[in-house]
Amino acid sequence: MRRSFVALAAIFMLTAAFAADDLSDVARSCASRGDWTEAARCFREAAAHYRDKGDEQAALVLDNKADQYEPDLRGYRMREAPAAELRRFYTGQKAEPIYGCYIGVNCFSDPKAGDFETFCNLTGKRHAMFYQYARHCGFDDWLLGMVRPEGPWWQAACEIGQGLSMVQPGPALEAWARRLGRAQGPVFLRWGSEMNGDWVPWHGDPEAYIRKWRLVHDAMARLAPKVAMVWCPNATPIPQIDRYYPGDDYVDWVGVNAYVVSIHDNQPDRNAEHENPADLFKYIYRRYSARKPMMICETG
Repeated sequence: MRRSFVALAAIFMLTAAFAADDLSDVARSCASRGDWTEAARCFREAAAHYRDKGDEQAALVLDNKADQYEPDLRGYRMREAPAAELRRFYTGQKAEPIYGCYIGVNCFSDPKAGDFETFCNLTGKRHAMFYQYARHCGFDDWLLGMVRPEGPWWQAACEIGQGLSMVQPGPALEAWARRLGRAQGPVFLRWGSEMNGDWVPWHGDPEAYIRKWRLVHDAMARLAPKVAMVWCPNATPIPQIDRYYPGDDYVDWVGVNAYVVSIHDNQPDRNAEHENPADLFKYIYRRYSARKPMMICETG
């Protein structure tokens, strides 16, 4: 009897998957002939099939496809928001604005504006922070010298070149934290970003990543209190993201890296021009924005 029950369950799951695949095929057919409303409906129904059988990742993919075809017309009215309303999204983290956002720039490799001040003068906009890489337990002194209480501040994209094994407690980590602690304004330490992707050497062991993150966090909290720890996965792959989250007590800001492309992986047959760039940020925003300020650390 148990064997029969297992077989029936397997048949049910396969049937649900086949139904979802059939609906996806119908949706793509509708999209190819310009029937956007029916395409969106079929993708939503296919997502519901996967959600019913517990495959949330497949459901999210199909929901995103439905978003691409579903009409979404919104009207906006400008008004002055009262202070209490502005504060309701404020989470009280390090260097978090009560409302609004900071605008940052990556300008040092720009051939026409190779320094921060020139870039701000050319654009006519005083930017709040600059972006530049750092090494684990190391950085160039001129970067720290640019940081001022009133800005600019520094988004320090810290790479762990040799992987997590090089991250150890001791004098090197403490000396690094003390140097960062001498900054005259906030430093946003984006340590070990894109950990959910297999293209970085610190991917593959979420438990070890969390241990090392907390080690760095504790050193900064003790010796560099103006450093804000920015946890920053890539927008994809989604299934790995939450496994690397160090916990609310160890994260000041949640970031995301996401690039908008016209084709995927340099393959002309994988057209991406129909994709909504905002979809790249949906999962991270919905998952973490209620409790942490958000930062788009890299995009383009």
